[in-house]
Amino acid sequence: VESLVRTDIVQQIALGGDLACWDGIGGTQPLGIRNDALWANGGTYATNIGGAITFDLLKDAQTLIEARNATFNAWITTPTVAGYLRKKKNSVNDYLWADDPTVGAPPRLLSLPLFTSGQITAGEMMLGDFNQFVIAEGGPIEIQVLREADAKELKVDLLAVTRMDCAARQSACFQRLYGITS
Repeated sequence: VESLVRTDIVQQIALGGDLACWDGIGGTQPLGIRNDALWANGGTYATNIGGAITFDLLKDAQTLIEARNATFNAWITTPTVAGYLRKKKNSVNDYLWADDPTVGAPPRLLSLPLFTSGQITAGEMMLGDFNQFVIAEGGPIEIQVLREADAKELKVDLLAVTRMDCAARQSACFQRLYGITS
């Protein structure tokens, strides 16, 4: 049982790290990419879609990154926005979405891998070179079993500690799109 609990704690901490890298407020947690001034609403590297996502708006995001002499290698978005994207077509009526036949491979959007996460804020997506996003961990997750604290009540307390931070190495490699409604 202890092994199952430890595995669950590690998975929950990993999800918390994902959320912090996207939406963290800084201070006692990492400053998430969407709260950095460059990618915040109205920031230099943020585009308010304000409605339906289109082929042209996706190509505009690519062009903005290329204009900064930067590169991109993937998209990340919410499952809901991914659902919208599955139905989108270009000007010659070809779908922008392509399922990769390789087992376990993500689908592709405009020939780039598209990843989804429930940790991304609703109505948002990011295009970028995710090799340029660094997550630094301050060692392994430490889990301590505190058996003495509630021994009289037959309870066991757990203490889990981890340290991490994250940041874009090359800010120009990312473009955040927000306000996507369909």
